[in-house]
Formats: sequence, C-alpha cells, structure tokens
Amino acid sequence: QAAEEQLPCQEDVVKEKQLKQECEEEERRRQEAEEQQRLERERAAEAQVREEKRLREKSELAEHEAAERAAGAEATRRAEDERKRAAEEQARKEAQEKVDLFLKAKGFKTMSMPRT
Repeated sequence: QAAEEQLPCQEDVVKEKQLKQECEEEERRRQEAEEQQRLERERAAEAQVREEKRLREKSELAEHEAAERAAGAEATRRAEDERKRAAEEQARKEAQEKVDLFLKAKGFKTMSMPRT
C-alpha cells in the first residue's frame, strides 16, 4: 500500500518538474523574442541614422554644387560685362580717332590731339 501511495506522489513530482521545465522554456523563448525585437529596433534605428546622414550629405553636396554653379554664372556674367565694357571703350576710341582724323583733314584742331 505504501508503494501505491508513493506512485501518485512521484507522478505529481514528475508533472511538477515537467511543468517547471515548460515554464522555464517558455520564459526563455519569451526573453529570446524580446531580445530579437530589441536588436531589430536597434538595427532599424541605426539604418535610419545612416539614411538621414546620407540624405544630409547629399543635400549638402547639392547645395555646394548649386553655390559653385551660381558663382560660376556670376563670374561668367562679370567677365561678359567686362568684355562688353572693353568693346564699348574700344569702339569709342575708334570713333573718336575717326572724328579726329576727319577734323584734322579739314584743318581743325581736336581735343584729343595735342596742340603744337
């Protein structure tokens, strides 16, 4: 009779151990899942930081290139203005020389010609 009484008690002990193992296994799986989620969130945050940095660098490069183009356009405009100014000055000089030559040919003294 004592053996019969121990048998259900041993079965309870075995069931309790199994239940404890199952609980421990479930807790381990839960912790692993939480750790996996944490790692995934970290990777996503790092990827977002990298993407933001890439976009910021791309934007800075575009701004730099736009500034260079604007500076180049300004330099081109200034060079063109200077070329036009020089061409106008040369045209004025040539016109004045023609007038002076005409007046000299007619016997007049001109302002641009030194008086002798």
